[in-house]
Amino acid sequence: MRYITSQLERVESIVAEKQAAQDYEVSYVVVTMDDGEEIALVIDGHHSHDAAKRDGAEIEWVDVTDQYASEIQNIGGNGFCDHHSCGEGWWEISTGKAAW
Repeated sequence: MRYITSQLERVESIVAEKQAAQDYEVSYVVVTMDDGEEIALVIDGHHSHDAAKRDGAEIEWVDVTDQYASEIQNIGGNGFCDHHSCGEGWWEISTGKAAW
């Protein structure tokens, strides 16, 4: 499964705070796109993700799909992504490469 983000920019001071606190928790929601692809959309923890990568630590992935189930059911996977977009595009969180 691909982990996708619409937040490419990171604030260095926040990443440093996450490193100091050893906060490596990243929350995601699993959605099915209109083309049938199932993706994990990162909802929170973008800075924690970078902190873990820099520290060589394991990322603590937290599935919060159940918290958004009603919204996903009402607007679908593509609608959910549109609604939660930061407007910067979509990228693979681990590589920073364009998702689509």
